[in-house]
Order: sequence, then structure tokens, then C-alpha cells
Amino acid sequence: MSVLTRVTDFVPSTLIKSQEMDDELNQLVNLLSGVSTSKDTLLKFSDGSNPVLRVDQLGAGLIQQWLNNGTARASLSALGKLLLPAGIGSTPTSISTDFISNFGTYFIDPTVRATPASTTETDFSSRTLAANTLANDGDCLVILTGVNFAANANNKTYRISFAGNNVYTAGPAAFNGTNLIVMGYLYRRSSTSLSGFIGSIATAAGASTGVQFTDVGSQNFATTNILKSTGQNGTASANDMQQFGFIVLKGSV
Repeated sequence: MSVLTRVTDFVPSTLIKSQEMDDELNQLVNLLSGVSTSKDTLLKFSDGSNPVLRVDQLGAGLIQQWLNNGTARASLSALGKLLLPAGIGSTPTSISTDFISNFGTYFIDPTVRATPASTTETDFSSRTLAANTLANDGDCLVILTGVNFAANANNKTYRISFAGNNVYTAGPAAFNGTNLIVMGYLYRRSSTSLSGFIGSIATAAGASTGVQFTDVGSQNFATTNILKSTGQNGTASANDMQQFGFIVLKGSV
């Protein structure tokens, strides 16, 4: 393995001799150009108070692009998004059409949340989205939750809301001894409108399987917005509803 070393110690505000500069630049060019398969580029940095590597680009355009044999394998957009090949093992033909953008875990609440002995609507999980989290039309949230309803005839309601608007409601109904899986997505349809689809699958008798389509207008994505789940009992009976997880994945275009 080849290691890039300095020819001379660098002293700020002093003249660098042209030959010394040439020697160092030639070392770097030879390592990065891959003129020999036996050469690897190794950068060593021991200052713990500073980042090991920082790219500071002053102009516009792509910050960095990873190439393999002249073919783009990954890229960073001007907005800092990491773009990856859409196919596993395939060779993309175009960054603009064959690459996927950011998608990953945005929020997880693993705590078991239960309704108290009250008929008041109770917050389960809540996530405040920063302004412009859904910055572009098509940016989306994927939601996965699991809820257990007690084995009694009390009416129970489970809701998911965004910015104060209900985007999913199960109940009020006597979900007697039912486990409910809720899956769906919300996406910014336009600069002022939120759309989505959420489907629920009941795993026991007493609750119906349902699909809901949501088109909520009058949204302001340039401010903070709250995404949350709630539970409400029809009777003041504790633990009629238990949420066993709330997962949100975030995607961008």
C-alpha cells in the first residue's frame, strides 16, 4: 500500500518552492489516477478535534460522484441527497432515470402506549416535522403501526393525524379482542395539498378490514407540522387500546 507523505513540513504564510509542490502533487496524481493496481490511496489524520475529511464546494452542481470504470455508481445531488442505483447488480444508464433518492427511517416509537381509564382522546406517538421536511411535491412518509384492542364490547377509536387533520380513523366500534395492523403512506401532492392511502388489516373477528384514501388541502409545509396517533375509549376503562409500535419512513424525490 502506498502512503501519501509530505516532502517538507508546511509552514503557513511561507513560500512553497515549485519543485516541492510538483513532487507532492505528482504523488497525489499517481495515487488517485490508479496508474498501478498495487497502489491504494491512504490518508491519515490524527487530530481528534477536526473531521477526518471535509469537502467544501463553493459552487453549484453535484458535490461528488462515484465512478467505477467510467460508470456512475452513486451520486450526491446539489441538495445533498445520496442517489443510488435502482437495480441491485444492474448497470444504470442514466443518473436521472435509473437512480433512487433518499429513503430511510425517520421516526420510531417502540414504547407500548395504552389508553387510560378515561373517555378523553389520548396521544400515543407524536413527531414534530421540521419546516420543509416535505419540501418537494412527491416527498412522502410511510407509516406502520400495530394496535391491540381489549376483549370487551366497549367502543374504541384509533386515529392518525397530520397537522390536525385526521388521515386515518378506525372506529368508534367495539373492536373486541382484535389486533390491528395499519399500513399506509402520506405524500405532498402539491405545494398546499397532502394525499395518501392507509389500509388496515384486522387479525381477529370484530373489526373490519378497511382502506381509506385521503386528500387534505390547505397545508403549509414551510412550517412545523405534527404527525401523531391517538386512542379514545367510549367507556372509562383503562388499557382498552394498546399501541405496540409506531414507525415512520421518509422518502424524497
